[in-house]
Amino acid sequence: MTARQLFAEFATETSLREAVRAARVLGLTVSEVHSPYPLGSQDGLTSDDRSFVAPAALAGGVLGASSGLGLQVWTGAVSWPLDVGGKDLLPWLAFIPVTFELTMLGATVAAVTALLLELRAGRPALPDEFRGTDPRQRFVLVLTSCGAEPLGSVHGLMRALGSSRTLEESINDPETRDRTRAATERWSAWNRILRLVALMSMSLAGVLWSTAPSRVPPVAVANQLADGDTGRPAIPTGPAPGTVPREYLPIRYEPTEADALRAGVELMMPVALRAEDAPQPAVLFRTFCQPCHGADGHGDGLTMKRGFQPPASLLTKRARDMKDGQMFHVITYGQKLMPSHAVQLPVADRWRLVRHIRDLQERLPIDPPPFGEATATGGAAPQ
Repeated sequence: MTARQLFAEFATETSLREAVRAARVLGLTVSEVHSPYPLGSQDGLTSDDRSFVAPAALAGGVLGASSGLGLQVWTGAVSWPLDVGGKDLLPWLAFIPVTFELTMLGATVAAVTALLLELRAGRPALPDEFRGTDPRQRFVLVLTSCGAEPLGSVHGLMRALGSSRTLEESINDPETRDRTRAATERWSAWNRILRLVALMSMSLAGVLWSTAPSRVPPVAVANQLADGDTGRPAIPTGPAPGTVPREYLPIRYEPTEADALRAGVELMMPVALRAEDAPQPAVLFRTFCQPCHGADGHGDGLTMKRGFQPPASLLTKRARDMKDGQMFHVITYGQKLMPSHAVQLPVADRWRLVRHIRDLQERLPIDPPPFGEATATGGAAPQ
């Protein structure tokens, strides 16, 4: 079917809007509006059926939000449900920053991609008769009719509404096709340039970010005195000579098996902690020990389920025969694959862990399954 286009030039936005309303009453399609400043579809001037920038931005935002939220939920509550200091496995407030950032990223990338695709498709190009006018002082309305009949009555209507000149042509006309093809090629060229500039900008930003110096400003040298000294006496730090900090127990052992045995003989659990009645030992065990040793100390924690080497069971005869001081030494300095917990746990909390392990050993039998089965197949560490 042959379609026809009509170009009408207006001097003011008011006359343009009146022409758009009149064209829609006649059943004509408003293909494009060329204006000195943006006049979007929100003003009802152009048909927004072709533009998919807004739907693409919405889809990208929803995809980014669901991806960010789903990744955090899956990581924290499904794949690695670790108890960190008794915190909730699904802290929704903590998920907000990542979810927001990925929402904005997805919406931005989708909108820019859709815009580049639309630019590649091209827009109705202006005839040469309209190119001589200063584009900063005119509005050009492009109307499309599906019929093959000339739009003579529309010419008169546009002029009555304030159009300074009009031009009608057939879309299938060779000159029109050539002009549209040239405009499309220009948009395609700009599309490639924009993509190249975006790629180079992201690459440059990555290089600058990776090579940027630390953003923490260096400590400024005092200028009160010539030698840079502030003139104030140095504030002593640490304990006084010959003393130790309060509630600090100096442990003079080495991370060796011989010193672990010596600690079992020399160190004993404090009486106050032995009689303490509080849920804190169980919380400490769930936070620092359960990821590897499991909830009941069988050695079937989450790390083993993820392919790591199973740790030793805390319920074997060898573990039960260990002295309290020797177990305290292992927690302090580590053993084999087990790291040291001296930095994370003060001395009192290490003793609380020893007490909780003793409570597990009193309540549970020796080498209960399934760890006994794992030991039989050689999957667990030797006891």
